[in-house]
Amino acid sequence: MDSDGISSLLRTGSVRVTMNDGSQFELPPLGEKCLVGPISVHFLFKDEASGKLRINILSLLSMVRAEQIEPIA
Repeated sequence: MDSDGISSLLRTGSVRVTMNDGSQFELPPLGEKCLVGPISVHFLFKDEASGKLRINILSLLSMVRAEQIEPIA
């Protein structure tokens, strides 16, 4: 996956990405707790145990699939 491709998807809504190890993440739309850089995607999520916001960083090189899950109306 490249930064332009994932940015295009995130501009239109939430996206589910699958990493090369099989793990999946649901990314919020671009600008809503999500930032795409040249080699990674950074996004905020709420830690269920502590209730605090945490950051997760996903490598674009490790993404094997991205699919739209919730388009913006």
